[in-house]
Amino acid sequence: MMKLPKHTRPLAFAFLALATVPVSASTVTQDDPVPNEYPEPDFITNGGIPYTWTVRMADRDTAEMSSHVGAWSWDEDAFPETAKGWTHTSHWVALELEKDTSFTVRLQAKSDVPNPDPDAESPTFGGHLFPGFSLYRGWQDHGEDGHTFNNVGTIAWAPDVTYVAHASTTEAHTLERTWHLAAGKYSLALGGNSPSTLAEGRQGYLASFTTVPTAESATVRQEDPVPNTYPEPDFVTDGGLPYTWTVRMENATFASVSAHVGAWSWDEDAFPETAKGWTHTSHWVALELKENASFTVRLSSKDDVPNPDPDAESPTFGGHLFPGFSLYRGWQDHGEDGHTFNNVGNIAWAPDVTYIAHASTTEVHSLERTWHLAAGKYSLALGGNSPSALAEGRQGILAEFATAPLDLNLTIARMEGGHKMLRSHTHEGLRYQWQSSADLVKWSAMGDPFTGDGSLQTMHLPHAGKATYARLAILADHAMAHEDMTVEPGDGDGEADPESEGGNHQHQHGGGGE
Repeated sequence: MMKLPKHTRPLAFAFLALATVPVSASTVTQDDPVPNEYPEPDFITNGGIPYTWTVRMADRDTAEMSSHVGAWSWDEDAFPETAKGWTHTSHWVALELEKDTSFTVRLQAKSDVPNPDPDAESPTFGGHLFPGFSLYRGWQDHGEDGHTFNNVGTIAWAPDVTYVAHASTTEAHTLERTWHLAAGKYSLALGGNSPSTLAEGRQGYLASFTTVPTAESATVRQEDPVPNTYPEPDFVTDGGLPYTWTVRMENATFASVSAHVGAWSWDEDAFPETAKGWTHTSHWVALELKENASFTVRLSSKDDVPNPDPDAESPTFGGHLFPGFSLYRGWQDHGEDGHTFNNVGNIAWAPDVTYIAHASTTEVHSLERTWHLAAGKYSLALGGNSPSALAEGRQGILAEFATAPLDLNLTIARMEGGHKMLRSHTHEGLRYQWQSSADLVKWSAMGDPFTGDGSLQTMHLPHAGKATYARLAILADHAMAHEDMTVEPGDGDGEADPESEGGNHQHQHGGGGE
């Protein structure tokens, strides 16, 4: 079948359906917080994003709204990668969350949305929506709007909103995503993502939002576990890394912090490869995970962080952060700190922390990664990664952390010859490294010995005697975590150790992908 350019579709009428009555304490209004006008003499819009809905939600709310959008409104294949969305055939939601929350959006096709055009072939709009939606932090309520928008990144004509995430499908008519979000204002673009061969016109939709309170067990303190001092006579720091926050998290928890960093604090291009970070213009987090967890960090630009300098040109710090962050295992809470640090490897002056992973961008103002981590202490360096040509000074940041339960079940069983067999229920996309600490056995294996598809698999540990297998790790995105596991000698009868099933195991976790 010949692929049709999406822009050849016939024009459709842009009438709105009535809003669904709001549920719970949320408020849903079919209006724009700052409506666009077209003032003379240029008749250029002046209200920013053309919001269709304004939604305000507490931390245990639901809200619904129904209308219609273009079948290709969220993604036009013929458009450039940075402007695939149709601004005016999508629908925009000005969302305000009163509290930190777990926020779920569900967008689905709806077949009974009335078409007010008396000459239309059908009294209702199409019910074959392939959903797509994008989430941005902030509202763009002033300035000109553009005809197209970037559905997967920064919108050139909307500097007050910061891209957070997106989701889309060309296979189903319902799509749902959940994000942990800090209280504040957000913009949602809702639209259609039909394949380019389907010129279906406008499609009815039902959008549903749900908020769930985040757990209260995360603790955030703006303090260093062991504050640096400058004792006489040398006045050399003695508290190790200069942590700004101490964050302790259990599973299913959320935490957020806000401050400002140097635009080049995470990566200074002129510095050596092993010391590109500025220690004191970045911010450091002393993180403690109480349980094995899937840990997510999102670092975003924030444009309303107050500048206490009364002589500053602006009362707030810049809102154009290009994020960069690094994850290390352990805390460095003693000894001297250095002025620079290695953002992609071990730090020479911080022997108590071990590099795990990093992430950075020079293209967007929000960045998110998820790693699978064992319970324990970690250090996070948060900073700016602006291109060297942008000397923008300090930038406001919002850092958000979320944990979700993660369990990798390991059991030990005997095999012929007294060797051991490890059984593991694996998670998709994870890889394994094993290394024996026994003097007589120096053996390791990397790769994908398990299928990685969630099935129960086995792996041989070729040592008949007692040995401690250290650095049992699951690797993804170059991240790993480890615990020690002692393997007892078997008797060669091929039977499982009675105590090994359902309890004689440890959980090991490492870094995961996005």
